[in-house]
Amino acid sequence: MRSVFRKSIPRGPREGNCQPSAPARTHAAVATAGIVCSLLLLTAGCSGVKAVPVSGTVTVDGAPVENVALNFTPISAEGAEGPGSSGVTDAQGRYSLRTIGDRRARGAVVGKHRVILSESLSLAPNSDPYDPKITPEEAEARLRKISSSYKLPPSARDGSITFEVPPGGTSEADFAY
Repeated sequence: MRSVFRKSIPRGPREGNCQPSAPARTHAAVATAGIVCSLLLLTAGCSGVKAVPVSGTVTVDGAPVENVALNFTPISAEGAEGPGSSGVTDAQGRYSLRTIGDRRARGAVVGKHRVILSESLSLAPNSDPYDPKITPEEAEARLRKISSSYKLPPSARDGSITFEVPPGGTSEADFAY
């Protein structure tokens, strides 16, 4: 059985020829080149974040603190524009920042930042203060034990610390408690 619709579909000026004419191909090439050039011009100024190197140490009573996450958030009202930065201390309490986002540049943007330091604590087995099987007294005792294991003061976590990243960067962004 033959299809009745086959011959009713027009295929253009020449039967079976789907190639565009030479002027149409030239026009398409010029349009494509124009779009590519426009995109290159638009992205020329978007080479990435303008960050400067920032590193330092975190200590408590002169001793380095390991596994402290540092988050620097630019304060736009104070002139710092761009993404935040983060880093984690090593066994010597040293850290280096990298910007947050797709293009992780080394360092931080210039200007004033709000800084939050967060400790990573490992809970021992049977130390969960929110275990529904324990008494309220046991839960309170477990919370006290966890609170006393923090080395950094509450002010390190509450967002009250600020740090000014200088135009040339710094290797002395130190936080001593």
